[in-house]
Amino acid sequence: MKKLTTALLCLLMVFSCAFCVNAEDATEVLEETPVEVQNEIQEAETKVAKIGEVEYATLQAAIDAAQNGDEVVLLTDVKEHILVSQTSNVVLNVNGKTIDNDDANASTIENKGTLSIKGNGKILNTTSGNFVLYNRGTVVIDGPDFIASKHSDKDFTGIVINEYKATINSGKFTADSNEVETIITSAAADSIMTINGGTFGNGKLNFNQAKDNDNCLIIGLGNEKSTPDSLGPKVLNRIMVTRHLFLLANSEVSEGVRNVSIFTPNVMGNTGIESADIINNVVKSTNPKFLIAIDALASNSISRINRTIQITDSGIHPGSGIGNNRKEISKKTTR
Repeated sequence: MKKLTTALLCLLMVFSCAFCVNAEDATEVLEETPVEVQNEIQEAETKVAKIGEVEYATLQAAIDAAQNGDEVVLLTDVKEHILVSQTSNVVLNVNGKTIDNDDANASTIENKGTLSIKGNGKILNTTSGNFVLYNRGTVVIDGPDFIASKHSDKDFTGIVINEYKATINSGKFTADSNEVETIITSAAADSIMTINGGTFGNGKLNFNQAKDNDNCLIIGLGNEKSTPDSLGPKVLNRIMVTRHLFLLANSEVSEGVRNVSIFTPNVMGNTGIESADIINNVVKSTNPKFLIAIDALASNSISRINRTIQITDSGIHPGSGIGNNRKEISKKTTR
């Protein structure tokens, strides 16, 4: 009986020890589980963008995953340099959030593909001396604010630089410093910038590479006697002409005054001569460093009247808006 009691006590001790070990293991599991759950919750909270119901940890990952015009919706503020590849076609909905740049050597967004930017919110560049948006593809902007900052270690920061096709329908384009040099600039000879709306703050709208002392010829295209086609000639009535002052009294011209001449070729229906041919002869006589041609746009929507301004350095085909194509006026045809 004594041996049996001893054996039972030993067995109870072993069982108790085993229970203690299992209890310790169970305690470890209970301690670990909340941490794992917490990590999962934290991981879920760090998702910054989504396409449909699929969420992504970075905005760049969502941009890379977008296909055939998918809409990427921003879920939280991010600080990333974004690259849209040449084959991408994506809609970026800023969704009231903020995008800032984390790359000191790049613009906040660099677009090489097809990009549409919409929604309220802000796109900033507070990190580098580059632009907020560097467009080398096709971009359409509807809505968000674009804001740039001056950096002491860089020459300047700009907002939008365009090398191909850019359309601005709405948005606010400003700089938080008077030292920011450029708001919008076109940097390629064949680039097209169309501005249908938007608010533009301090800084330059720079669409050419002309120097401050280069002489300029402004051409007013159109027919002054036809109200829809009279924009060009009417603009010339508001231009201060100075070329004759430089010819007759150059030394007395105030500093900062540009050498400007104007001309309106009328329309072929009135003159019998192609406007491009007349302009070419005027260019040969006056030898301007650059030429500005102003013409009215045709539209099939009354909502665009007095709202759409198209600015481009790729030239113009007068009359093309109504199918009356005339000779091209551009850098390559005007010598």
